[in-house]
Amino acid sequence: ASDQPLKSIQDLRGKVLAGPDPTSMAFNDAILWLKRHGLRAGTDYTLLETPTPVSAAYALQSHQSALAIGTPQGMKLMPENVRDSIEIFATLSELPSFIWLAHPRMMSDVPRLKAALLRFTAQSQGGASFYESTGYMGMRAVTPKEARAMDELADELRNRLDEK
Repeated sequence: ASDQPLKSIQDLRGKVLAGPDPTSMAFNDAILWLKRHGLRAGTDYTLLETPTPVSAAYALQSHQSALAIGTPQGMKLMPENVRDSIEIFATLSELPSFIWLAHPRMMSDVPRLKAALLRFTAQSQGGASFYESTGYMGMRAVTPKEARAMDELADELRNRLDEK
């Protein structure tokens, strides 16, 4: 919360971190980032799983947690009074936050589906209201660099699921 900001990521030691959906890319990106800074869930900090990104922000605002995992979309959907009471501590990788995947049986349809999705812009019918209400900024193809980063996140998720 803005009234008790972390000065260093090491200040998270012994504290609670709140976040929704432990299977999400944002959650696992944050867990990997913390590991790179020498912090391990369950050892150095406690995870508080919340039902939504807004709930994670409420946990931060009410001092139930010292840090919350969120996304730009989550911030956009957050009530203004909550958004105004928290500060962004760190911005992690700029990975796509909404990904369309196709089953291998649909590979022949992928070019047509991809073209249709890429035509859904803020200027297309329904696009402006969709992007404004969700906080998404558009659709584009995933880059090879992003695909490699997502592979790392998938490995992290597999490891987390194997631990349970």
